[in-house]
Amino acid sequence: MYADVEIATSNERSPVLTVPASAIIDSGLRQVAIVEQAPGSFVPRPVKLGRSGGGYVEVIEGLSEGDQVVTRANFLIDAESNLKTALEALVSSDGAVQ
Repeated sequence: MYADVEIATSNERSPVLTVPASAIIDSGLRQVAIVEQAPGSFVPRPVKLGRSGGGYVEVIEGLSEGDQVVTRANFLIDAESNLKTALEALVSSDGAVQ
């Protein structure tokens, strides 16, 4: 037996800020979106998420309307950023490897 069911999640009808679910990197402890700061320059930004559905996620905090977020291959940018930080930590201020 099958049925079509519609569940109302909220009486609220005001617009909300959403991004594609693929734009969010969820480590389990925190959620971040990669935002374009300038052409070719990206920065991870922590976000607080709300409801999700239909391939989109509501963003409660951390992003503003008009922010350009990475929706594909964002894990590569995040991995490169983590690698760069790790390598910088290995090299002292005089350029010697610690």
